Amino acid sequence: MIEDEFYTTDADEGASAPIWKRPRTEVPNLLLAGLDSLYICYYLDLATSDLDFPDLETRKLMLAEGLDRNAPVQIGSEQFILKPYGAKPYRYVLSNADFEIALGERISPSMKVHFSSKALWHQGAASLHQRINEWAQSIRALAFKPETVSRADWAFDFDTDKPNIAHEHIVSRAQKIGQWIQRDHVQSVQIGTGDTVVRLYDKVAEIKQASDKSWFYELWGQSENVWRIEFQVRRERLKHAGINAFADLESFQGDLLRELSHH
Repeated sequence: MIEDEFYTTDADEGASAPIWKRPRTEVPNLLLAGLDSLYICYYLDLATSDLDFPDLETRKLMLAEGLDRNAPVQIGSEQFILKPYGAKPYRYVLSNADFEIALGERISPSMKVHFSSKALWHQGAASLHQRINEWAQSIRALAFKPETVSRADWAFDFDTDKPNIAHEHIVSRAQKIGQWIQRDHVQSVQIGTGDTVVRLYDKVAEIKQASDKSWFYELWGQSENVWRIEFQVRRERLKHAGINAFADLESFQGDLLRELSHH
């Protein structure tokens, strides 16, 4: 996923031949579609749970002094790496390959979870959400209100050569439209700001230049000519679409995406 930068395709000239290739077609072919990033806030009573906050604090201080870095910590049913920093307003950050959890003892929501892109594509959002609930049960952290989805990013990856995008081809109600041009060709487009942002960009170039998510090649069945359309939607727009709890995301995401693609 790209937050603030866009990438061009000519950064890796002279690189070895692609691992994956697919026969070319004139019409863009949809290779992959789904959630690429997801943030959910959970309202758990951590103060009365089995979570040992004094132990977390001790471990965090040791990390700040350069001791015990990257040592795994078993907490309930999951194993994590404790980070030496917090994520304001949360004091502690736990992470593993599938999610990053920011949490605090006496704050509401008490926990914010970022589900990783790789886990979402390989395991699915429902499975990961269930694991978080099971982990909460394993530390006897009771929910005092339903969770809320704070951000969701949907991605649609297409097999296509460099699209010929002109400004007049873009029709949108958004007030801000940004284009990034390389060698007289539009390489990346961003439409909108704030609660709803739509991006079109060369995903292969982004992988090579920034994210290093080469595992996408196997999911696509190719490692070249893939462009992504991405919808980044934050809390207020999700709420307007009726998406509050995770179950709402499954129920209403189709309606939301249809509306966004026509506006």
